[in-house]
Amino acid sequence: MQLHHPPKSNLLNFCKKYWLNVSLSLITVLVFVMNFNKEVINVNGGLGWDGRFYANAAENIDKLIAEKKIDAYRFQRTLVPLIIYTAFGISKVETNTANIITAYKIFNFIALSMSMVYFFLICKKLQLNWKLVTIGFASLFWCFPILKFPFFYPTLTDAAAFSIGLMIAYYYLMDNKIAFTICILLGSFVFPTFLLFFLLFIFKKEKVTNERSFYKKMILPGLFLLYFLFSFISLPDFFTPISSGCNPISKNLLVPSLLIVVLYFYFISGILPNLSIKEWFKKIGTRYLCVALGVAMLLQVLKYILASRKETFQASDYLVNVLQQSVTNPGAFLVAHTAYFGFFIILIAIAYREITQAILARGYGAALLFIGIAVLGIGSESRQLINFYPLVIVFILIALKEANRISTPFVLLYSSANLLIARFWQSIDLGSSLSEKDLIQYPAQNYFKFQGPWMSNATYMFNLVVLLVTAMIFFLLYKYNFFQNLLKVNRHKSQ
Repeated sequence: MQLHHPPKSNLLNFCKKYWLNVSLSLITVLVFVMNFNKEVINVNGGLGWDGRFYANAAENIDKLIAEKKIDAYRFQRTLVPLIIYTAFGISKVETNTANIITAYKIFNFIALSMSMVYFFLICKKLQLNWKLVTIGFASLFWCFPILKFPFFYPTLTDAAAFSIGLMIAYYYLMDNKIAFTICILLGSFVFPTFLLFFLLFIFKKEKVTNERSFYKKMILPGLFLLYFLFSFISLPDFFTPISSGCNPISKNLLVPSLLIVVLYFYFISGILPNLSIKEWFKKIGTRYLCVALGVAMLLQVLKYILASRKETFQASDYLVNVLQQSVTNPGAFLVAHTAYFGFFIILIAIAYREITQAILARGYGAALLFIGIAVLGIGSESRQLINFYPLVIVFILIALKEANRISTPFVLLYSSANLLIARFWQSIDLGSSLSEKDLIQYPAQNYFKFQGPWMSNATYMFNLVVLLVTAMIFFLLYKYNFFQNLLKVNRHKSQ
């Protein structure tokens, strides 16, 4: 007699096959749910500072555009408010402050949940093992800007920028130029810097060699020093931060601060492709260059027609702002990125050679894009880089797969450390009233310890010590398999 077993649930089969994906996602979604109604920033009724514009746009974007009250800079950040404005119109829900904050939270939740799906698609494409999947997931999702920030300060566009950045990384790997272009076009109405992604396809994806000459590798450090000297001489108030309430430059530490930035650019020069202009032109894909120029021109036309001609924030201001942030304290931008995103910088350090090879293997476009990201990276306002962050992690994962030296203790410690430094469970109280001088004091530092330009000297020192100690531990784990060797020694002694 043949026994008929009941068919197994499709859901059960899915969970067994994708147990790691399900486990990581569930942990993350539970944190999202925990923080969804926990607290919002107690400034301007929960809207924060920049959030006042995004809340107003979510309610009145039709009037703001019709009356040209949105400047060109803000105009390229109107996609999310437009989506929420449309959702309010369809649902007929009242557009008061509480509902607008909730709408942004829901949007952020959906965007980040969709991002997890795209991440696992990337892992499937790259055929990553469970160790690299875990490291990649922890790097991308177990950090302050994902676990805490989208629900504490929801009325911003950072979650959308992160999500679209991850989609761009996936479509780049899949060589899907149509979806890639659509994502850049949409992203350009979230963060203006999305246009830089066009470099990935403007140049052919053919391997290039890097510059090995010491003198040519000093080009980037030299250009930085020239720009610093020009700004230092031409700006009488150079030591006065452009952004209000920022921690001022530590004048006594200016020389070591400059030295670290110079060394950083020398380090980055490892991905500087050979400087043959003739070769550069040979590698340009004319057809896609036309597409990129067409999108850029479309954006300019839309801004000319629909945006205000008044400029509230110019590119020159942004560059000076980034320059000031780079020398506020020695390595302040690296410390700030660690406090915000977690310990991905350590991954770059231990797999630098493989990362360099992975970038150069994908041609001039990838090399130039990553140099651009590195230049923007000397600014310590880490959230400005969140659209590029997913692509950085994808290339780190490609490099770590090639290096093939990641141990289980390393994975467990790295993931745990990222969760801890995210501090997603902490309540953030900024105090009852804030002035500009209060931002680098407690209780405001409960929030601004994650925001580099407003990180106080004491907070900077604490975060620096955390980074250095953790880096030393990870280095021992990665380079020498320290824990495994220690276990072997103890076993040998016991015998």
